[in-house]
This record gives sequence, structure tokens and C-alpha cells, in this order.
Amino acid sequence: MKNVLPLVLVLLLNISFAQDASLNPSIEKWTVISPEGVSLRSRPSNEGEMLGTIPYNTIVNQLSDSLRPDTLKMHRPYDGISQLEFYYQETGYWVEVQWGQLSGYIFSLYVFPGEYVFQSYEEQGEYSLIFPGGTCLSRVDYSPKKNWYGVYHRYGVTFIKSIRTTCHSRLDGAAIIDVSAEDSNGLLFMIGSKKKMESRRLNYANFQSFNTHGSALPEPAYKGLRLISSETGYRRVEMLRGSQKWEVDLTSINIAGRQTFGIITEWIKWEGDLDGDGKLDYIIGGGENPSLTYLFLSSQAGSREMPKAVAVWRMPFC
Repeated sequence: MKNVLPLVLVLLLNISFAQDASLNPSIEKWTVISPEGVSLRSRPSNEGEMLGTIPYNTIVNQLSDSLRPDTLKMHRPYDGISQLEFYYQETGYWVEVQWGQLSGYIFSLYVFPGEYVFQSYEEQGEYSLIFPGGTCLSRVDYSPKKNWYGVYHRYGVTFIKSIRTTCHSRLDGAAIIDVSAEDSNGLLFMIGSKKKMESRRLNYANFQSFNTHGSALPEPAYKGLRLISSETGYRRVEMLRGSQKWEVDLTSINIAGRQTFGIITEWIKWEGDLDGDGKLDYIIGGGENPSLTYLFLSSQAGSREMPKAVAVWRMPFC
């Protein structure tokens, strides 16, 4: 028992940051998560001389055990509606680091504590599924090399379009990684694909809505799905297409040759044609943390096969 407590404390310290910006000494490295990289500056200020740009997915060594809090004015090119430029503020910390022969300061918004190494583009599956809002999970299926698309519901219209994504972190009690789109108005979720997808209006889309407190509103009736109840809740789903019927165990799904296991709740999040093949695609899962949410695409399955699970979004306790 004496050996367990120190281990628990180390694990907690790896994701916890005190309000006085005092960084625990167990964090020795930082990984650049912004696709544009991060500026290395001569002093802990945006006014400091820029010594260079550290590339995406680079690991740097920390030199000091303390963080310096700061609030930066950020620029976003447009808001997706009015096409007007606007500004907002982001709070973070300056971290003193060593990068090769250079030493200086980087801003925490663009890096993640520890050796956070994204899977390479080649190692990742054909598709990724990401929901806005961020996660404290230390692995996110994200690559800026993928083609990224946002699915939106705005002014009564549902559509999918090509988007530009970025990746930031927040150190507010826990280390949160957040993949976001420049146009966030009405964004439901994001899909990364190694192949091009078509930007278009979605004539049929049935999806789960959420109120301002994040809890689920009553589900609509779905055309091709039926949840199967059991003593342990809803863990299986029936997919329907004409006379074809498939029953799926949601607690164990194979994606890109890898078996996924975890907690999944009874929420159906999406039904509609995402990939333009005229057949229904699905997003199933989510809800209370921890949970798994799966993306099923019909275009990735044979004509008489059920839609294929191609991506999973993991949401742990944060």
C-alpha cells in the first residue's frame, strides 16, 4: 500500500496544474500539437523575438519548473456567417524549453504536456471521428494530413463541407486537447478522411439534439436503427435496410483490424448519408463518460453487408 500512493500522486500530477501556475517537476517534455507549429520566443511574451518555429509533433525538453500565466489576443479569419474577422482571448502559460541548440519560451496553447506522439498518417485508419469540445484522453486520432469535413446544422439546413482544423490544448485543472474547426457555428462533428469527400447539403439527416446543459433531448424516430434492450441496458443495435437486417454488439467493434472495447450508452447520435452513396450511415454511442462513439459508413461495406465501423471517438472521465 505504501508504494501505491506515490504512484497515484504522480499520475494525478501529470495532468493537474495548480492555479498559481506552479508546474510539478514530473513534466519534463512537451509535444507540439498545432499543425502550424509553435513560435519559440526569446522571452515569455508575444513581444519577444521569434527565434524559430518548432514543427508539429516535435518533442521539446522543459528547462524550468514554473509556468508563467498570460492571456493572448487571438485572431480568427471569419465566423462562418458574416465573413467578418474577429478576435478573442486565450489564457495559457509560457514554458521555457530547449529545442536543439536553441532555448526560449513557447505558449502552452500549442503544445501538450509529456511525450504526446500522434500516430503517423500511415498508421491511422482511413477515417477519424472527432466531436468539438476537447478531451483529456492522451491519444486522439488526428492528423492534419487528412482531409477534414465538418457536419453542420444551421438555420434548419444540414450540410457537410470541407474545413480547416487546428489543434490546441488547455491547462485548466486537467490537460485538455481540443481539435476545432475555424467555422464552429452549428458544428455537430468532424470527419477526417484519407480520401476526398463531397461538400453538399444533406437532404435527409436525423440526429440527436442536446440542450444547453449537455443532456439528451428526446430521440427522434430512426429509419434504419433499433436499439435492443437487455438487463445491462442498450448494448446492441439492429440495423435495417429493406429486407436485410443485422444485429451489432456495440461493446466490441473491429476498426481497421483493431478490436475496441469499452462502455457505450444507448444514444443514437446520427442517421443520414454522409458519404454520398445513397445509403444510410450512422453514429452510435456517446453520452455519459466514459464512452465510445462509433462512425458506420455504408460505402465501406459490400452491397449485402451492414455499414462498416470505420472510426471511434473515445471520451474518458476528465
